[in-house]
This record gives sequence, C-alpha cells and structure tokens, in this order.
Amino acid sequence: MAALDRLLVDRAPVFLHGGQDDRRLTSILIAGEEKAQPAHLGLTVLVPMLARGEVRRADYRRIIGGPRRLAALLEGAAAVSELAGMHPLSGGARKGVAPGCVLLGDAAGFIDPVTGAGMTQALMSAELLAASLAGRFPPQEAELEEFERRRQRMLADSTRLTRMVLGMAGRPAVAAAMVRLMRSWPGLFSHAIGVSGGMRRLIPGWPA
Repeated sequence: MAALDRLLVDRAPVFLHGGQDDRRLTSILIAGEEKAQPAHLGLTVLVPMLARGEVRRADYRRIIGGPRRLAALLEGAAAVSELAGMHPLSGGARKGVAPGCVLLGDAAGFIDPVTGAGMTQALMSAELLAASLAGRFPPQEAELEEFERRRQRMLADSTRLTRMVLGMAGRPAVAAAMVRLMRSWPGLFSHAIGVSGGMRRLIPGWPA
C-alpha cells in the first residue's frame, strides 16, 4: 500500500483520474513542493460517491489501489495518518441577514464546492451589499431583507448549475456524454463557467 512519506512527484501537482478498474474514483491529487523532502509530501483522495454509510479502511485501500498508475506510485508505502472523512459537504443558515448582521460567502449557505464558485459568490455578494446600503449605516432591517432577496435571485442560476453537476456525478454515462458535448462545443463550457461565476443566466432570456 502506498507510502505517503515516500511518495515522490514532479514539481507540479499531478491529477490522476479513476480508470476502468473503479469508476467511483473521481479524482486524486498528489501535491508536493519542488524542494520538499519525501516526508513532507501528501496525498489527498476524493471519493464523494462513498457518502452513504461508513467508509471502511478495506474499501479505501481497494479504491485507491484500483487504477494501475496510482497503484504503481503508491507501491510499498505506509500511511502516516488515520483515515478521515467529511460528510455532508453542504451547509446552510436559517437566514442570511439579521438586524445589524449579514452573512457572506459560505457562511450564508453552500451546496458543494464542485463548481468552484464560492469565492466569486462571496465577492459578488459583498459588492451587492455595498451597493444596497449606499453608505447608509447602520442599515435598516428592510434594506437587509431586500438585499437578501436580491442575493438569492443573483445566485439562483449558479445554485441550479451546482445541483445539475452533482446529479451527473452519480450518473457516469450522463457525465461522459456531457464532457464529450463540451469538447465538441467549447462555448457550452464557457457558458457554464459564466453561470457559475454569476455573469450569465443558466437559460438566456429567462426572467430572473
């Protein structure tokens, strides 16, 4: 089994994707610094499809030992930390605003980091808040409530896109078809990036 304390990699992070041996393995990141000693290198394995039930150590070893390229990199090593996990990846708040208080970014709620829009949404929400207050301080409760409604409308399409991506994650055939479509139609990928960043509507022309 793989030795995290002996793993040598190139100066750039290496991404390995699950092959035919185990399609549940979505991605593996082996990260190291150019001048790092082997003991300082680390391995992170993301297996979101194992969210149901407890992930046993035997399951973990079987999954990361499946893809041949990964198994070769991890040959003869020993783990240096305990197996750990996190579930669920989503979080929320009952309300994003309260008298004298506004939650921004992930503090106001998030679904999953799969689309990578968290920081963008936090900055967009901060800009919207500044524009909504227009220098008035302290803000009135009605102003904060109106800001929250506008924020929800602004982020609605990005939320829908995230749910769509998560839905495809559990359907490999659908996900593969979508990847092929985006390869043949790059504009679709650009559109999805724009939606994720809040710059485009999911369906152009639809009312907000």
